[in-house]
Amino acid sequence: MSNTKITGIIGEEITFATGNLTRMTNAPYGASGLEIRMATAANGWQFAPRLRKAWKFTAVGSVYRDDTAALSERGTNQTAAYNSMVATNDFIYVGCDVPFRGIGVNVVNANGTASVLSAFYFDTAAAWTGLTETDGTTSGGATLAIDNVITWDVPTDWAKTTVNGAGPLFWVRMNSDGGTDSATSLAEIIPMAIQPTSATVGGSQSPVLVATAVAAPRYWFDADQIGGLEVLASNTEVVRVEWLITSPVGAVFIQ
Repeated sequence: MSNTKITGIIGEEITFATGNLTRMTNAPYGASGLEIRMATAANGWQFAPRLRKAWKFTAVGSVYRDDTAALSERGTNQTAAYNSMVATNDFIYVGCDVPFRGIGVNVVNANGTASVLSAFYFDTAAAWTGLTETDGTTSGGATLAIDNVITWDVPTDWAKTTVNGAGPLFWVRMNSDGGTDSATSLAEIIPMAIQPTSATVGGSQSPVLVATAVAAPRYWFDADQIGGLEVLASNTEVVRVEWLITSPVGAVFIQ
């Protein structure tokens, strides 16, 4: 893609705080490349697979609500309400084309109801089976209370299935033992690649440090398969990302 025409650049600074050392961000509309600068060589990054489908399932009435567009958009322009979810019975479904080891969650209105999240996958025996998850969004005894990641051990018997007509995909569904309060809402859910982040991506193609004057290398990606970025930092640092827009300017809305 060396001759790809760039029609715009969206700059982004990702600021880290101690205790929240993995950050996720959705790609802007129309982006198919990026340049990335890091604070130290110990930092790492990875492309995030596209969120193919997200459902909120409400047990009363067996209602599925499609939140894919809202949760795939950058920032908080669109939000999805996850308020008053009934303990155990209501679910959040996340589906991807490929297995994923977790999700990054952007919380808008924090859940304040004491609750423990549980995650399940669909296995080769056609059953929903519990995952071994670590919930970084928990604060004050409540899940979905802060921006962070929810991760799990990737199962070896994960199978694709269809949920409410969407699929076949690799699905994870999540509920909590206490439900959510009346105001809880989310802005983004971003799947995490099955492989962890890595700072070692090879020779001259490694991300340059923020302080360096050398032009950062460009990384092109398939915008249909890649939905965002996962970045890992070692402390309170800033990572600079330049998203390269390649769609015709008039063809899409660019954030």
